[in-house]
Amino acid sequence: PWQRTDLPQFNLTPEECTQAVQFIDADRRVTSGSRAVMAMLRTAPVPWPVAGAIGDLPGVAWVADRTYRWIAANRDKLPGSTPACALPAA
Repeated sequence: PWQRTDLPQFNLTPEECTQAVQFIDADRRVTSGSRAVMAMLRTAPVPWPVAGAIGDLPGVAWVADRTYRWIAANRDKLPGSTPACALPAA
């Protein structure tokens, strides 16, 4: 199920939210995709903030971005997935 928010107040569209995870921090900054995952990790309990910081390093961020896209494209085929993981056909 989708979480609910007033997307226009964050300059987000439903399409952007369908394409990638969005993270809105306490200062109302919006990040998406792998950068959103790293931002979420930085706000989690120890040891996860370390992973978020490492994930933002230039070479690691490149790999994280490609990994995020691969997981997003294949999430319904990964172990532990459910039918809810698949997006409706366009």
